[in-house]
Parts: sequence; structure tokens; C-alpha cells
Amino acid sequence: MHITVDIEVDQTQKQTPEEVSKEVSQAFYMKKYMDGKVSLGKFAELMGMSYEEARDWLNAQGVQAPSKLPPELKAYVRESGQEILKELGIS
Repeated sequence: MHITVDIEVDQTQKQTPEEVSKEVSQAFYMKKYMDGKVSLGKFAELMGMSYEEARDWLNAQGVQAPSKLPPELKAYVRESGQEILKELGIS
């Protein structure tokens, strides 16, 4: 496996090697989560956080849960949901 990380020099001068290592790990695990390679529970475990802490941390970073549905199925679910709401007189 090959990983490339871009780090701003000015920022690393203010950080310890441990802090830089932690940020690299966070970025790596966040990417795995965003790509759907690890669940939120696994992400939390890898980060040393509770499930809720991990969810809140990801939200603070602007990361949303990855969608595993293909685009065609997403459209079908959305359309079906709208039809059901119409039939129920909710929409």
C-alpha cells in the first residue's frame, strides 16, 4: 500500500510528531469511512471514540454517512416514497 500525505510546513512546525501522526491517522480513517470501507462503529473503534463521539466528530468535519445505494436505486426509493406520501395524503 502506498499513501501520500500533503502537510503544510508552517502547521507542522507548531505540532509535535505525535500530533501530526494523529492527524494523518484521522484523515486515513475518515477516508476509509467516506469510501464505505469501514462502518461508523469500526471508525469509532479505530479512532478510540465512542459511537456517538465519532458521529459528532464526523459531523463537525462536515462528513456525512456514505450511501451504499446505487444512483438508480436511490431514485427509485425517492420516487416510491413520494408516491406513498401522496397516497396517504401527506405530501
